[in-house]
Amino acid sequence: MHTAVRCVMFALAALSASAGEVYSVPDVPEVAGKTTAWTRGADGVLLFTPDPRSPDGTGPGLRLFAGGAGQRGISMADVFIMGSPVSVTALAFSGGRDLASCGDQRSWALRMGWDVTPAALARRALTAVAAEDRVAASERLVAVRLLQELAPEQAAALLAPLGATPGLDRWTAAALRPTPPPPEPAAVLRGLALHRDLLAILRPGAAPAQSRGTGAGRSYAILGMAAKMDAQPGGIDPSWFAANVMELDAVGFLPIELARRHGNLRIDAIVVSMAGDAGISWTCDILGEGLEAVSGVLSEAGAIADPAKPGLFSLGPVSVTVGATRIALRAGVAPALAPPPAIDGCPADCPIWVRASSSAVARFVPALAGLEAGNDVVILRLLQRKAEGTTIVLTAPAAWESPLRTAAAMVEQGIAQLRRTAVQPARGRALAIADLVTIPLQPTVRMTMAGGLGSLELAIPGWIFADAVPLPGSWLTPAARALLGKITPGL
Repeated sequence: MHTAVRCVMFALAALSASAGEVYSVPDVPEVAGKTTAWTRGADGVLLFTPDPRSPDGTGPGLRLFAGGAGQRGISMADVFIMGSPVSVTALAFSGGRDLASCGDQRSWALRMGWDVTPAALARRALTAVAAEDRVAASERLVAVRLLQELAPEQAAALLAPLGATPGLDRWTAAALRPTPPPPEPAAVLRGLALHRDLLAILRPGAAPAQSRGTGAGRSYAILGMAAKMDAQPGGIDPSWFAANVMELDAVGFLPIELARRHGNLRIDAIVVSMAGDAGISWTCDILGEGLEAVSGVLSEAGAIADPAKPGLFSLGPVSVTVGATRIALRAGVAPALAPPPAIDGCPADCPIWVRASSSAVARFVPALAGLEAGNDVVILRLLQRKAEGTTIVLTAPAAWESPLRTAAAMVEQGIAQLRRTAVQPARGRALAIADLVTIPLQPTVRMTMAGGLGSLELAIPGWIFADAVPLPGSWLTPAARALLGKITPGL
């Protein structure tokens, strides 16, 4: 499946769902008469068996993280290509949680054969774990987080004994405490050398936890993939379908398994700055805890390490410096350290804030050339409030009125088209995602001009990346239900 399509599917699924009947994610069909499953190999790596790429389903299985001689499966390089957008998005909207807590924990547990009732999850969470057993510690954290999601009213009482466990690892201990507030924007910028043409601040803790959004994404992607196969001569081939679902499983499992393999981490803030005078120079500073784990990921992915400077890597033209609480990425001309720029309009519930000079935006977007207005700035904010939903606000100088109105018209046309295609029946063509799922959201667009500024606001009545069921039954069309019957016998 094309990476871009997969990412779009997962992005669509990030919109939080309404309550209602829930359809479980369809299981993978049999391969060569054998039921597929994920198991752990002797080295702790996940194995998908039987091998759907083998004619008779024999072989040791496909590995999640293959790298040695003769190993078949998904390498760390594949992970970067197909899973990085999802994992980075999950971390960006983690609600201040750690990496392992951002994975598709429900699908992971079910595909591993777990009993996900509250009592069973509590037993797993309370099972003693040896200090050096990284696999067991990882699975205990999955049990804790999944219990908190599936039975929030019972979780605190069931997990109370765990808090008194001697030598409890820091990530499980953190999962038992309230999530700390996100750092203040001014504190995030302190001590950083930044370019001034464009500045973006992302604070995951200011967003609601994404959590099961990747599970919803898996459901959408499976439906879209099955519809494409069903339209081909011969219909859905079980082995090919299984191989593709394995990849979709792997994307949702990546945060959990990366943390198990190289160590868990938490991202508190990401700061990106750019300058466009002589080519494009940029910086990216990632602040958090446990970030030294990224060194192992980079090494396995093929980054070039500097033997004289521990923690320094090269990824093509990008230099990466990894520390326990900060990762610094640099490309082009390095900026000089200067007092932090002013931060306007970045409230506590603003996980994404972007500020750019109007001249810089015109350089980065040639179509907007000629709109420079001195040192005027363009500011983009994403706000998330439970009562109001998600709001994206773009503020620009009055000189930008025409392109702002054009953008507003284009967004409105896109919303109208989405509403039309969501109810349009298939007519002699392969089913598209709009034929399978009706998204019951009513986004609105508002354009205002006041005080020499223009403002374009897109309001979505729901939280982006909020806790979401894998696939709400109320979103499924009759065509989707019929398709599920073909890939999930007995549904």
